[in-house]
Amino acid sequence: MSKPKFIFKAGSYIDRVVRGSYQGQLIAEANQFDIMRHVFPERFTFCLTIPEDQHEFECFYLLEGELKYLDSDSETILTSGDYISRHLIQDIAYFEAQTEVIMLAFSAPGAFNVLREETKEFYEMAKQIEAAEYVDGHCRRIQRWAGQVGDKLGLSNEQIANTLFAAFFHDLGKAKVPKDILQKKTPLTHEEWALMKQHPTWGRQMLEENEMLCVTGPIVEQIHENVDGSGYPFGLRDEAICLEAKIISVTEAYDAMMMDRPYRHPFVQSEAIEQLKQGIDTLFDSSVVAAFIEVLDEQQGEIAAIQKDWANQEFTLLRQRESFLNIGKEILRGKDIEKILNDVVTGITQFTPFQNATLALFGSAVAPKRLEHAVVEQMAFSDNDKAIHHHFLFDLLEPSQRFQLLEKKFKLGQSYFLQHQDIPCDHSVNEMTGHNDAKDLLVIPLWVSNEELIGLITVEAHMGDQSPTAEVLEPIEMFANLASIAVIEAKQKQQLREMAIRDQLTQLYNRRYLSEVIEVEQARAQRQYTPISLMMIDFIGFHDLNNRFGHLEGDRILAEVAALFKKSIRKTDTIIRYGGDEFLLVMPETSEGNAHKVSERFKKLLQETDFGLDFNVAVRTGIANWNPYSTESFNEVLEEADQWMYSNNRHPALDVLEPEPEKLIAYQNGHAPV
Repeated sequence: MSKPKFIFKAGSYIDRVVRGSYQGQLIAEANQFDIMRHVFPERFTFCLTIPEDQHEFECFYLLEGELKYLDSDSETILTSGDYISRHLIQDIAYFEAQTEVIMLAFSAPGAFNVLREETKEFYEMAKQIEAAEYVDGHCRRIQRWAGQVGDKLGLSNEQIANTLFAAFFHDLGKAKVPKDILQKKTPLTHEEWALMKQHPTWGRQMLEENEMLCVTGPIVEQIHENVDGSGYPFGLRDEAICLEAKIISVTEAYDAMMMDRPYRHPFVQSEAIEQLKQGIDTLFDSSVVAAFIEVLDEQQGEIAAIQKDWANQEFTLLRQRESFLNIGKEILRGKDIEKILNDVVTGITQFTPFQNATLALFGSAVAPKRLEHAVVEQMAFSDNDKAIHHHFLFDLLEPSQRFQLLEKKFKLGQSYFLQHQDIPCDHSVNEMTGHNDAKDLLVIPLWVSNEELIGLITVEAHMGDQSPTAEVLEPIEMFANLASIAVIEAKQKQQLREMAIRDQLTQLYNRRYLSEVIEVEQARAQRQYTPISLMMIDFIGFHDLNNRFGHLEGDRILAEVAALFKKSIRKTDTIIRYGGDEFLLVMPETSEGNAHKVSERFKKLLQETDFGLDFNVAVRTGIANWNPYSTESFNEVLEEADQWMYSNNRHPALDVLEPEPEKLIAYQNGHAPV
């Protein structure tokens, strides 16, 4: 029975809007109402203004999480069951999510479309600017730091809210700066620098056009002012610069130093902090720098707690090395690739701070930009819920989205680090992982060359607001390298084996493979008590063909005949180039009479095929049959087939004689027939 059309499962929506890590979903609409579900991440700030129409009703009902009202003289915290009636707001109200918050909104019709358009242009511009300067995530990072510094410096709730908005849109004016200037690797000319200095004013002008963001415009315009008056666009000094702008100036400068730019390598943290200290009383306000360094110190403590100090635990390091050594030995000993890959993901979850590792191995190597064409051939999982992880990456990501996992902006060492809001997927991370809290994602490619990879390892990397350190990444990247080596080694062995057992001209198996085929088919026949037929095939007058048309034409005919035979046999049959112009067909579960029918079909097929030569391409065949109750060896049966190939005494329709019942019963009971 199908689900009723009036019932919708959890997570369903008609349409949605995504702004960074915020999400608004339209879940129902009618003539009187749009009903929306809003999902705000922790520390997300938003404001509600007076409705244009005082009779317009809008109510926000808090389903989950904690929400802080920022304008209240006394702290007001909203929790599940509390609600906001927008039409009673007197001016403008700011709110900050203390945890992840889910709210249900009952709004006037068309409210969702307003939400879609509201600030859309600015958000898109901010993202484009980040992409143009190769600094994706820059705005979100300084927004987060600016809010924390504002807390320490005692900014009012309204000031903090304005600071957060200004931090996100601080580079908005760069939308009017030519891209070649933003990405220039050499120093700017006088004319180019004069143009660049106008972007704070352009940003202020653009923000003032939006009623909700207009108060942030003056802050944005002052961010590049310096306390000694050497900044731009106005050369303001000291107290003439608002504290909000001073805060964003410090956090923006720090993040810029920590980013990889076209014209220089990133600073290490200690170097960046030293640069901030040297800029006190010239570029930066001393109290802001001190507060920001406190924030960074606290953050480092949080990272250490998250990472459980893995990199500094000697016992852990020893266990890591032991695991590396064991996997290396398995590779050298040619152990099964499946075991090696399982040991790799187990090692990751046991000897690094990361969880829920999934290794996806592709059928063939692909370039990162062609990741949508990757076909997963094999997977390995950590000890957690395998059913969930089987769908984690390739089943939920659209093929066209996969290459985004390996974009340059996410690169960290040999890996790629994506915070949960950056994962290019229409599904939330908790839907993908089955967890209630959103996780960041660490993606480690399994490279087989500088340009191609053979698989991916993905792990949950819940690092708070920070990226994993080099010390923490080193062991997981070593596990990935071992997996790559194991795959390359296995592929090379497979290629060498294929070269050893394949005939290069016809691409059929060669005589070296015969014993392996016979061993497998003989064991199967003994289990199932079924016969095996062998057919020897030899060209008639092939020596004359070579003499008349040359060996190149002879090789072409051999290859084409081999292809014809291969297409006309069953998947369970095996055809082998036995030597020169001779072939051998191994047919499991085939009686001698049925083998003769195959022989006649082959001969008819050759007669009906035009090979483009004035020559009758024909073959002779010899057939012999082996049964599990037979005392003959396969070599004897093979020799029999070879002899029959040159004899016409065997009737083509002759079928194999069934064994006497008492002999078959004796064989099935494990006794040799007499």
